[in-house]
Amino acid sequence: MHVLGRIQLSTDWQEQRVQPETTESGAEAKAYLGSLAFVAVSLAVGLALRQMLGITSIALTFLTAVLVSAVVYGLWPALFASLVSVLAYNFFFLTPL
Repeated sequence: MHVLGRIQLSTDWQEQRVQPETTESGAEAKAYLGSLAFVAVSLAVGLALRQMLGITSIALTFLTAVLVSAVVYGLWPALFASLVSVLAYNFFFLTPL
């Protein structure tokens, strides 16, 4: 993805420079890693409470992780957290067909 920034005009009208706006990819990576950490914590809580709670109650721990991720980091990291939550819930808590 390439985002064009401001065009700086020099005194010579034939030379135009386009400077791309820099996005902090480190901040994006921290958001996705933070979302993954929220899901990992909810997985640990779900595994600890597996014997006491039903499957639907364990699913709510993952919902909490997605909601916290949405509030803290925004839409795309929350969608990432929901995808990882579905995969973790399916792998660790549902029986194979």
